[in-house]
Amino acid sequence: MLPALLTLGLSSGPALADADTSAQSSDIVAIRSIAASPEAVVAVLSDLRRVETLWPADCTRDWLHGAVSEGPGASAELTYTMGPMRRRLAATLSRVEAGRFVELDHAGKRGFITRWVLTPGELGTSVEAHTWIQPPPWPFGKLYTNRVQPVWQACQEGFLEAVSKAVSD
Repeated sequence: MLPALLTLGLSSGPALADADTSAQSSDIVAIRSIAASPEAVVAVLSDLRRVETLWPADCTRDWLHGAVSEGPGASAELTYTMGPMRRRLAATLSRVEAGRFVELDHAGKRGFITRWVLTPGELGTSVEAHTWIQPPPWPFGKLYTNRVQPVWQACQEGFLEAVSKAVSD
């Protein structure tokens, strides 16, 4: 009986570990319905000078814009200030599909990608902002989960609220 329980326990270990990992995603996801066309939302998201002004206070700072600030290839360098995190990164609008999505790529070892996916609806556009984050290494995981991720989540939600106000003005 004991060998059977040990086998069962050992064989279910990876499945349990996977379940725990997926339940504690380090990604940032925010969704908001915006009373505007997908094209109007893309116009705002694909202009990095406008994007800079829409982030809530204390989320980003020190933006330096590249020669091109609108559309695919637009670039900037900025500092993200989410809770105790301070991360200076170059950002490039790597993909823009009219009315569908905008992708902002932060290259480098500590970089990440944010994609805004737009879905038209009866009352406007549903916008999902998804930032894929590689979980920080030990011992920083708990700090990220408890102090950075909640602030980043609030920043992303505040950003979408500001986009909503910008397209309705």
